[in-house]
Order: sequence, then C-alpha cells, then structure tokens
Amino acid sequence: MASLIAQAVKLRRAAQEEQDRLEEENKRLREELRSRFRPANIIGNSHEMQIVYDQIAQVAKTTTTALIEGETGTGKELVAHAIHYNSDRPTSRSSRPTAPRSRRASSRASCSAT
Repeated sequence: MASLIAQAVKLRRAAQEEQDRLEEENKRLREELRSRFRPANIIGNSHEMQIVYDQIAQVAKTTTTALIEGETGTGKELVAHAIHYNSDRPTSRSSRPTAPRSRRASSRASCSAT
C-alpha cells in the first residue's frame, strides 16, 4: 500500500513540475510575441504614425472590437497584431486578429483593404 501511495505522490509531483514548466514556457513565448509585435517595431515617425501608435495603445487597453481599414500593403495586420499582443485580454485561438474572409467565430480586429 505504501508503495502505491509513494508512486501516486511521485506521479503527481512529476505532473505538477511539467505543468509549471509549460506555464513558464507559455509566459516566455507570450512575452516574445508581445516584444515582436510592439508598436516600436512598426516603421514610421511622422505625425500620422504617432497618431496610429497612440490609437494602438488606446485600443489595447480596452476589450472593444477594432475595425482596421486601409489600402493594401499599409500594415493593417501589423497594427492588429500590435493591438492584440499588447493587450491584457485573455488569448485564445479564436481571438487572434483575422481578416474579414476568415470563418472564425470571433475576432478582436478585422482588417479590410479599402
């Protein structure tokens, strides 16, 4: 009986260590994404771009849905990722920024070319 209890304790400890390791890895990877998609990585320092950076910071603080419009090649997806990865919203597969043609049930930001 004692050996069964010891084995159960050992398995529980190993499972907890694995969960702790995975949580740390998840935290590290989220920080990498946050760093990769920070607004400072978007090129531009004109007055108009400063307005965009301010808007990214403003929207990232909220839980609102954002519609990002602009011509093809203007960086709409970069802005969407910057908003998403710099927010404190819970992340899930269905809450990543997506284009309108996506069939995902939920999106935090929709990008469309105009």
